[in-house]
Amino acid sequence: MANLLLLSQRIPFPPNKGEKIRTFQMLKHWSKSHDIHLGCFIDDENDWQYRETLDGFCKSSKYIALNSLTSYLKVIPALLSGKALSVAFYHREAMQHWTDYMIAVQKPEIIVIFSSAMAQYVSYKDHGAKVILMDFADVDSDKWLQYARTAKFPMNWIYSREGRTLFEFDKKVTEGTDASIYVTQNEVDLFDRLAPETKGKSHAISNGVDLNYFNPEHKYPRPKEMKEGSFNICFTGVMSYRPNVDAVTWLCREVLPIIWQSLPELKFFIVGSAPNNDVLKLASDKIIVTGRVEDVRPYIHYSNAATTPLRIARGIQNKVLEAMAMEKITVVTPQALEGIEASDGKELYLAATAEDYAAAVLKAVQKPDPKAARETKKQARKTAIEKYSWQAKFKQYDALIQKISNAKKPISKKSIKGAKNSS
Repeated sequence: MANLLLLSQRIPFPPNKGEKIRTFQMLKHWSKSHDIHLGCFIDDENDWQYRETLDGFCKSSKYIALNSLTSYLKVIPALLSGKALSVAFYHREAMQHWTDYMIAVQKPEIIVIFSSAMAQYVSYKDHGAKVILMDFADVDSDKWLQYARTAKFPMNWIYSREGRTLFEFDKKVTEGTDASIYVTQNEVDLFDRLAPETKGKSHAISNGVDLNYFNPEHKYPRPKEMKEGSFNICFTGVMSYRPNVDAVTWLCREVLPIIWQSLPELKFFIVGSAPNNDVLKLASDKIIVTGRVEDVRPYIHYSNAATTPLRIARGIQNKVLEAMAMEKITVVTPQALEGIEASDGKELYLAATAEDYAAAVLKAVQKPDPKAARETKKQARKTAIEKYSWQAKFKQYDALIQKISNAKKPISKKSIKGAKNSS
């Protein structure tokens, strides 16, 4: 079995957020045909318990604590230089020493990097690896520029600076690796437009969804807050993540008051770990902030509709794919639909303004057309099965690795001699 070195900025378990889902699914798949050597950070004390689970898929591993205070202290000197703050935030000498050791001793044939901040640990010369892949997922630098447009000084300056410096770093990473991977063609097109000199090195491989896990046929315990016959909608995600916070804040302040005029008993469930103060302040008798839950599926299952009202977004939204797989009508904004092959009225409902979003939620929740609602739900899962199975994504990844590996194979003397004789 070939050695595969996998670097991830966060421990890829439990697979409860976008980057962790993608990394874990690929790790699990590659462990069947490769010896995996995993290096990652742990930024949540609760996640240390999952090391044994991951070690079942790996030949060796290195887990390093990512203390927030230490990370922010590393960011301060980076502000005085031209370094991207994200890169400084994730810099640890222990990770560098371990990566250097693994490359020198294990001599991995394949190196896969999840998140550009981890690329700082790989030297792109004299490593002996046949293939180095950089999985960016999305153009993160553009997300920082989006933050800058709505933030006030000094944060708008910091976000704008991060967008510029991270882009320059990502461009160098792209030039130094064999291929870059994004979750949508839109992300590929954006990076190609920003860095035309790297065009041809970026590829689109979207996220998938675990169709057996997110399955409406399973029996789920009803959350105690969701009474039978009640009207409920939900949002799932990490609730310290700025785009998620912005989304639920907008829905609570702009959309729910419109909905409550027609359906005052409707409850909104904000389901996800690490809710920050802005999210906690939204809580009321009709807005329930759950915090971390062991399983988000019961909340999706017993909701009349799932909501994804993102206004700041990059890449593909796993929460949309998961709700579709659960045969749940999902109300999305245009930003949340990016990269997903689904359309308004067929697999989900699409709305951009607060008024239209409220109308779409009411359509999904309040006396929906039974036949139309049933068709939308069935088509949602059908599309998830046909276009977003992880098996299809594995094939794309493996084909790219094989293509790069074949292109790097040295030409044998026999082949050279044959070529000369035929010329």
